[in-house]
Amino acid sequence: MQKFKDMIKTIDINEEPIIGKSILELETLLISLDEKPFRGRQIFDWIYKKNIYDFSKMSDLPKNLREKLGSFKIHALEVINCDFCATAKMGFIKNLTTGEIVDQFLQLQEISRSRITNVVFMGMGEPFLNYKNTISAADLLHNPKGLNMAAWRITISTAGIINKIEKYTEEKQPYKLAISLNGSSQSQRLKTMPITQNQNFSDLLKVAKNYAYNSRKKVTFEYVLLDGINDEPSDALKLVRILNSTNCKLNLIPYNDIDGVYKRPNNDKIQNFLNNLNKAEFPVTIRWSNGQDIDAGCGQLATKIK
Repeated sequence: MQKFKDMIKTIDINEEPIIGKSILELETLLISLDEKPFRGRQIFDWIYKKNIYDFSKMSDLPKNLREKLGSFKIHALEVINCDFCATAKMGFIKNLTTGEIVDQFLQLQEISRSRITNVVFMGMGEPFLNYKNTISAADLLHNPKGLNMAAWRITISTAGIINKIEKYTEEKQPYKLAISLNGSSQSQRLKTMPITQNQNFSDLLKVAKNYAYNSRKKVTFEYVLLDGINDEPSDALKLVRILNSTNCKLNLIPYNDIDGVYKRPNNDKIQNFLNNLNKAEFPVTIRWSNGQDIDAGCGQLATKIK
């Protein structure tokens, strides 16, 4: 999905941009231009290993080829000025292409003062409803001939699309899996996650357990604490009971206020919730989001639709 309508906009192009293409696709493109396929591998190397996004600077390409490539776009996105509001108020616009997903990483890495070491597919939208492009983008980030990001540094987060979790497990995808649980029962999840109407809670727990068993990896359950909705001691005790038999970890996320109907529990309630998880056989962490002072914490970052 297009997460940053004002911050990042799709470039209007006739051809598909270069970023997002696999080595095979680049080789095929170069063959269509009556060039040797190894030139595609050279371009892949320039972009993903050397971080060069200008054909004229790809010095091992012949001059006539660089000129020929001049009509092609490299980037799938263009960065423009941004402002913020609540993420989920943006609505659905489109599914991102593989290139648009990967280009977010590449362009942010260009302006970052430090190296980006971990990637999580999440935020506005549902990665598993854009499964093919999500996996293709993760594969590009992981490709040892390019960015070479370790698979364990890449996490794909889902609200719980059961058939796609099953597919992910069957394909033995090497990336980590996180599931937004946000409730201790079917009825509780329905209050805040309409997707639960078609994704049964007990079935979700079963496929998550199956993934953890077959992959030999811990599945991460994300749990946003909402005042008066899912933050009671009884909820914590239910989580212990239903998750203890699964190879997992639980990541608690105190809700970040966005002037909506939901509120963040006070610190005493958060601590009490944690205390009731002390008999859990799985590790429990709590995420204190940065950027809340500028409404850029988890769940707050988005763009204003004008």
